[in-house]
Amino acid sequence: MRMEKDYSIFFQLIRLGLGISDEAVVIPMEAWKGLYKEAERQSMLGVVFEGVNRNVNLGGTKPPTALVLKWMGISLVIKRKNVKFDEEAKRLTQLFDENGIFTVILKGQGNELLYPVRGCRIPGDIDIFVDGGKDFVVDWIDRHGLADRAEKATYHHVHLLPGASGIDIEVHFLPSSGLFFPTHRHRLQRFLQSEVRNSVMCDRGFRIPSAMFNLLMQLAHIHCHFFSGGIGLRQMNDFYYVLMSSSKDERVEAMALIRKMGMRNTAAALMWVLKEVFLMDAEWMLCSPNESLGKVLLGEVFKGGNFGHYLFDNEEAFLLKAVLRRKRFLKLLRFGVLETIGQMWFDTMYIVKKLI
Repeated sequence: MRMEKDYSIFFQLIRLGLGISDEAVVIPMEAWKGLYKEAERQSMLGVVFEGVNRNVNLGGTKPPTALVLKWMGISLVIKRKNVKFDEEAKRLTQLFDENGIFTVILKGQGNELLYPVRGCRIPGDIDIFVDGGKDFVVDWIDRHGLADRAEKATYHHVHLLPGASGIDIEVHFLPSSGLFFPTHRHRLQRFLQSEVRNSVMCDRGFRIPSAMFNLLMQLAHIHCHFFSGGIGLRQMNDFYYVLMSSSKDERVEAMALIRKMGMRNTAAALMWVLKEVFLMDAEWMLCSPNESLGKVLLGEVFKGGNFGHYLFDNEEAFLLKAVLRRKRFLKLLRFGVLETIGQMWFDTMYIVKKLI
């Protein structure tokens, strides 16, 4: 995907897959390989394949047969994985409920419920918030033989041992990994700790957060991954549906909090991306879009792929990567001085620990 035209086609297929557009697309044969590769990089293979199918039904260009068969197989795997992830989320919820412990499934399968085409979102892992605080949660899962002793708990989560499902499970004792500047981080955690209690049980047997919780938590998630190394289009697709599931009053209230948490510019950049890629109407936006910042954010999305996994060449030495990140911080200053300073401090401490 080297040309701007290819990205335009990619966006059109996403819109078709999500039912946002009904306009057929003419696709050059030489573009298919790049389109597939980008969908894979962004963890959007399921959504884009839905778009490919709709495009053909609307009279658009058919992809090569070999690619269709490969893509169809992957699409079926994605659908089966979503069923498996739903079942595991339900099992975990029941396990903790039986022991009187409150839990909520974060992002992931809760977001999948918001998509108009079920089973097309690629699941990654299961993030489950478990109430009680770090000491209680870590001790409880350790006593019940669920803890992965090979991995030490971080300040906000711990991994469970791989179970029969083989799904990677993160148990969170904080509802979010937070933000970089201490005051912003405290405000976010305080809000989320209160709002998580407004979660509800969905028809699939696990609790999902409120729209207000998702607006703040998932914007912070995008913000932090963008600041620390990159973010992908799948997370922005999720946020599109988080916005579409919220009320106007919730968006107004959320934006007031976002300003106090140092994420105003990230929100404005994201609104531009959602307008550009998903054709989001202004009435659903948190704030006015910022085209200049939005282009920076979208550029990072396509440079880095899902969660920035492609942002730095894996062959680059550790210290060279550190230098490149410092150069990148200059770009981030436009998104928030305090958050950038906070991220630089976190990154410096990470480097020091690596070198000691």
